[in-house]
Amino acid sequence: MNLGNLITEAQRLAGRVDADWKSRTRRWLNEAQTQWAMEVPWLTLERVESFVTDGTSELILPSRVLTIRWVGDKTNQRPVDAGGAWDREYPSSYFGNTSGTLLFWRDKGITPLARIPTTTDRIWLQTTASDTFNVGISGLAVDTAASGTPDYFYEVSEQIVVINESAYTSTHDFYQIDAIGKDDFTNGDILIYSGNNQIARLLANEYKTAYRRIEWLKIPPANTELRIAYIARPATLVSDYQIPHPAVDTEYLTWYAASMILTAMNQEDNAAIKRMRADEILRRRAVKERSHGDRDWRAYPEPSYWGSEDFDVVGEER
Repeated sequence: MNLGNLITEAQRLAGRVDADWKSRTRRWLNEAQTQWAMEVPWLTLERVESFVTDGTSELILPSRVLTIRWVGDKTNQRPVDAGGAWDREYPSSYFGNTSGTLLFWRDKGITPLARIPTTTDRIWLQTTASDTFNVGISGLAVDTAASGTPDYFYEVSEQIVVINESAYTSTHDFYQIDAIGKDDFTNGDILIYSGNNQIARLLANEYKTAYRRIEWLKIPPANTELRIAYIARPATLVSDYQIPHPAVDTEYLTWYAASMILTAMNQEDNAAIKRMRADEILRRRAVKERSHGDRDWRAYPEPSYWGSEDFDVVGEER
């Protein structure tokens, strides 16, 4: 089924075929597709790409990175192990922004910014194509009149109304940004700045900014080359004629979207039934792939992968 058919089918399952709900139904179908990609990624989503460090304790990856599989230090020809909470038994020299060869990495989750501002400032943005829409920014703002008091930082959510390609500036000085999003797909991307620095890009076919963030136990030298294997975000379904990747079970997409429609209609019991059906479809496929598929479901490649120190991509020598 194409996207138009999926929207109709999901609304039919929910008992609400409504053209006014098309945009929301499309959003939930894309959300379901992303959930499927995280659990049962298809081959074209599995990628290995080179990145370089910037001399800090963190690395923010492009928005196309959905989840990370493993990290390799190509400069020093060694794997980098994944860790959760840092072990208390690690020598104290590993802490306090200690520099050195990479030992461990850990996932710090999602951040709305590709670049963290170094100063408190107002946020300004500009779209790459004329359109009318709303942008929402949430985070911590500062009240300079309350400096030195508990009220210096305060939570704020601000809406910026965009009506053309002019630059629009926030009314608040943001110390920290927790979320940036918009109400629908737009004609162009939105470039977001703090001062003269671009800190994020909200794509035309996305609702919010999201960047995967990882942290190092030791700070590697700047320009250390890494090889990172990751699962990429699936292509967003935008137009009615688009068809999901054949690896995705469209029945799962429709049941998931139907459950979200019912939730929005405050029909929690019916929504739970639809969601259970969707989860069952996903669980069965995941079990089948892990039991009978030939993909490696572990976080790291086979030990033999590191037998050759001269590598570019998984399983291939340079």
